[in-house]
Amino acid sequence: MRDSNSITNSKSQRETKNRRVWFWLVALGLLAVCVFARADWRISFGYDTLEDVDDLQVNLAQGKLVRQLAFAVLAVAGTWGLIRPGASRLRVQGTALGAVAVMLTVWCFASALWSDNPSLASRRFFSMGTTIVASVALAKHFTSRDVMQLAFVCAGSHLVLDIAFAVAFGNFRPWEPGFRFSGLLHPNHEAANCALVILSSIALVRGSKPGSLATTTKQWRVAYRALAATAFVVLLLAKSRTAIAATLLGYCFLLLQGAGRRARIFAVSGAISVACAAILFSGDLVADGLSTGATLDRPDSDVSTLTGRVPLWEELLDYLAAQPLSGYGYGSFWTPQRIFFISESQGWPVSHAHCDYIDIALALGLVGLTLYVLTLVLAITSSLTAHRENQFAAHDGCAALIVFVAVGGIAEGVGLPFSLLQIIAMSAVARSSLVVAARSDEFESAEGDLAGKPPDSQSHWNSQPIVRGRFTGSRSQ
Repeated sequence: MRDSNSITNSKSQRETKNRRVWFWLVALGLLAVCVFARADWRISFGYDTLEDVDDLQVNLAQGKLVRQLAFAVLAVAGTWGLIRPGASRLRVQGTALGAVAVMLTVWCFASALWSDNPSLASRRFFSMGTTIVASVALAKHFTSRDVMQLAFVCAGSHLVLDIAFAVAFGNFRPWEPGFRFSGLLHPNHEAANCALVILSSIALVRGSKPGSLATTTKQWRVAYRALAATAFVVLLLAKSRTAIAATLLGYCFLLLQGAGRRARIFAVSGAISVACAAILFSGDLVADGLSTGATLDRPDSDVSTLTGRVPLWEELLDYLAAQPLSGYGYGSFWTPQRIFFISESQGWPVSHAHCDYIDIALALGLVGLTLYVLTLVLAITSSLTAHRENQFAAHDGCAALIVFVAVGGIAEGVGLPFSLLQIIAMSAVARSSLVVAARSDEFESAEGDLAGKPPDSQSHWNSQPIVRGRFTGSRSQ
């Protein structure tokens, strides 16, 4: 019996070590793909972050070779991950989220039938398909906590690279008026990356408290807090109002999930009461203060038009009225010709709607927009249900990231362009809708953090049958 237990423990430790090696290889590869596919090297050399219309048209018509190679590598790796046996099985679960997610995907590809620009749409379909394949592969091989760790490691490493490039090339000058931080990305994209670091760090710290199943070394808990604090400072320096608001809402969401039901009701009611009282008794003062704070000392800020977004949305809604139900086809609306005419009309270079919901409506019509909104809502509720069933903080982290995508997409493009945030959010949706686990998240996390030190072997679970994809065993004694 003792020899049998020793062999079992040795095998478990070997499997954990192998999973940790694969985790770091995937993290390094995903970081490299995101850097080469998303980085704008002109920013590092001090050029203006705002492209002119000619650049937008050329990039859209021809694409970037480095970006195409990065997507090709991601497609190969994602396909291999789907083929390779994993800890979980892929199957559409019998939930509303699974059905809606599949319907949205099918509707996206079906839009090729009425696409305005088939050649342009084909490239968009390739990038979207690649992202979906990579996201599902991650969901197949990693638990919810692993996905949060992957988000932290990749986004945190990207943030360190951004700061290093900004400092090395003399672009880190926060004392100058109108400064917005940008390392390898546009300030708005830098802000989204910072949000990913902050929300994943908070979820990981909450899930690594003493006594929890997913124990973490003290050094990693310090790293979570330190990098989250750094990301928050950079988030403020990027001066993306939408990202700041969405991050704060995601953070409040995590805090409320950690509290009891009565505490959540009291907190929400108190916040609403304070806001109403402030507006009633000091309306002008509050309005002036909000207007001043909303500009964030940006010279291009205009609160009344949301920095030019309102006139842009009005013009784009006229386009939507022409094809309201089906839209213009996925990736087909923003052709070089429309970029030119809309940019000329608005007086500034425009290549997207600065609103995920309008962009989706233009591409997939009101049908696609409805499916997208339902996917976000059901993904959040599904993560919350999983948290209530097993009290696992990583599910809250996934839900908080989707909250950020939902809120940030109101006045910025955060959920549509290829990014690390998009892959992580889609992985969270895939874990809730397409993955049937052979073992529960708690079981896999009890084997230890993939990025840290595994706990003692006594914390492992006994192997027991799975009923409807749920673990039914008990702790080993």
